[in-house]
Amino acid sequence: MLSVWLFLSFFVLLFVFFVSVFFRIQLFSEMMMYALFAWFAIVPLIVIYIESSRYEMKEKEKKSKKKGKKG
Repeated sequence: MLSVWLFLSFFVLLFVFFVSVFFRIQLFSEMMMYALFAWFAIVPLIVIYIESSRYEMKEKEKKSKKKGKKG
């Protein structure tokens, strides 16, 4: 669910960017433009990290359950 919220955060940034462009706030528009570019570079990597850590935690739980049943 966290990864979904991270991807949906793009639309919030995009909305704020368009509002700042509409009101012609040049400095804030430029900062939001750079934030959107950074979002494209950083957020997918964060989501990959989160999903891989979840997968590893599930695998550890499966192994511990198997060991518990054998013992």
